[in-house]
Amino acid sequence: MFRKVGVALAGLSAALLAAQSVYAKELDFAHFLPEKFPPNKAELAFAEALEQGTGGEYKIKLHFGGSLGGQKEMLDFVANNVVGIASFPTNHYASQFPAYEAFGMSLLFENQEQVAALYKKALQTLPLTRRTYEKAGVTPFMFRGLDPYVLLCNKPVEKVADLQGLKIRTFGAFIPKVFKELGAVPVNTLTHEVYEAMQRGVVDCAYFSRVAHLVFKIHEVAKYYVDYEFGAVSSYLAYINNDLLNEMSEDQKKAFWAASDKGEVTGNKVVTTLQGKADQLFSSKLTKITISDSHLIKEKFSPKWLLGQYVQSTAKFGPDAEAVAKEVEAFLVKELKL
Repeated sequence: MFRKVGVALAGLSAALLAAQSVYAKELDFAHFLPEKFPPNKAELAFAEALEQGTGGEYKIKLHFGGSLGGQKEMLDFVANNVVGIASFPTNHYASQFPAYEAFGMSLLFENQEQVAALYKKALQTLPLTRRTYEKAGVTPFMFRGLDPYVLLCNKPVEKVADLQGLKIRTFGAFIPKVFKELGAVPVNTLTHEVYEAMQRGVVDCAYFSRVAHLVFKIHEVAKYYVDYEFGAVSSYLAYINNDLLNEMSEDQKKAFWAASDKGEVTGNKVVTTLQGKADQLFSSKLTKITISDSHLIKEKFSPKWLLGQYVQSTAKFGPDAEAVAKEVEAFLVKELKL
């Protein structure tokens, strides 16, 4: 009799698991980068951890390479639940998320772990900053950093004066200001356009993290590896529709944030590993040069000056954005002990 009961219970358990898989909620996760981009292992780790953590109640379907839409429409798609989750660059939405620019600045953060931890703390604890995401209808998660940025060039940069007149690939609103102050000509260029821009001489230098240079093969069209670090910056974030997150049970939310943590750890490990490989490759394939008077760069751009420029730049978006910028400025002055 006990054997029959055991068999029956086993059958019931199997039926319940089958029913659970039938009623699992599948969330589309749109991503702007190709699947082969190595840091995307973070997204894969997140998806696996969420499914395991919820016992199969939630499953993630990843769509890489911008297959569900362009970068500039993804925020609206997530906010309106056209797509439940998406990863995309925040620089397209600087007016809506004014905190972003502070964590994408040159010369402020030492490494990817530091910038990711500070960005996460700011977005989860600062009230005005949090409100910008609540207003947009999304919640950011999976905070990661990019390794320190360097220049790969087709013209030598052995001293600061050599930057004068060089066309340098930049992005965003703030980074072009830094290179303009150094006498260079900033050229904002989309990620996928940089290889050809270097190849055709549209730009003389590409400003990327070592990992991005490696992934997008910029070393193939460059001659010089300028061994000067302009600092780490925040990587792109992932965003989930607020209604989707709020409808989760408390246990499911715990599983979601645990999966986010798993993605963060995975992503940062991948970046650290690739950073070392990139340095070795560039050092062997390109002419490695240093900027002999690089101290002039640090003297020119003190952290407090950088943050002041960030607040000034953000003020153009209106008083609410300026208030957020001042909140972030005060936070970073305290956290970085400036």
